[in-house]
Amino acid sequence: DLGSDYGVRTIFAGVAKWYKPEELKNKKFIFVANLEPKKMPTFAKATAGKMGEESQGMMFAADVENKAILIPVDARIPEGSVVR
Repeated sequence: DLGSDYGVRTIFAGVAKWYKPEELKNKKFIFVANLEPKKMPTFAKATAGKMGEESQGMMFAADVENKAILIPVDARIPEGSVVR
């Protein structure tokens, strides 16, 4: 949920090789939402490689030694807040 201006988005972040879903659950991170949506390849066996779902933004992360390091956001910051 990216707040009232952007709502709920589907975002392909590409962090699955570094993070388990339970490590991300109930935490806040920075996202870029004012991007054009982009069709992403599907990884389902039946349709692997074909363009499937649409990613509607980007997750912000630092690259440290070729590993994505997510930058957590303080829980007091509301969804949809502008990051400068």
